[in-house]
Amino acid sequence: MKLHKKKIIAREFLILLGCIALTVFVGLGTIPYNYFVNLHIENLPVSTQTLIKEIHNLEKIYKLKESKQKWFYNENKKRFSEASYISFTDLWGRLRDLQKADSIMYKWDNVWDKKVKEMFSAMGLKSGSDLNRFIAEYSFSKEDLVLKSTANLKYRELDKIRNQMRQGKDLLLDAKEQTNFVLVCFLLISIIVFPIRYLFYIIKWCIKTIKQKE
Repeated sequence: MKLHKKKIIAREFLILLGCIALTVFVGLGTIPYNYFVNLHIENLPVSTQTLIKEIHNLEKIYKLKESKQKWFYNENKKRFSEASYISFTDLWGRLRDLQKADSIMYKWDNVWDKKVKEMFSAMGLKSGSDLNRFIAEYSFSKEDLVLKSTANLKYRELDKIRNQMRQGKDLLLDAKEQTNFVLVCFLLISIIVFPIRYLFYIIKWCIKTIKQKE
């Protein structure tokens, strides 16, 4: 075998080894990739736990008031079938308006009939003043509404972090995915180094041949 052919074979073999080495290097890159993705995922639960505690602290006050409002609505609906309010917020809004206008006592003494008063009494509200205090105690203050708004923002932040956790797990490469990634990289590198390189040589040779004078 001529020395020129030996050099060509040796060169192509070294290029092949270079492709393999580059592919191995790229494949090894999936290890730190998985490490950092997994590290990010592991840190997220700490953030979620902190947010859950913050939400719980924010909700303690206004959730109690909300549960009382719902209880009042359900009791009213159960004991007074003629009630037309479609939700607890609808009913409580009406009572709150009456309470702000100082109309509870007037309604109790002059408007509401015995049936309505008996319904309130069965709920532990024996007089207009009892009902007035109940409404005042369990109505949302401006501070409560701020707390509720802040808690809702925290919930959205919590959902965002949980989505990041799910997406992060999807980004992790298992053994099969790592193998497929390495094979695809080797195929792409080989295509670039061999067929495309040969095509470049052919084009270069064609241009050189066309430029030659007869």
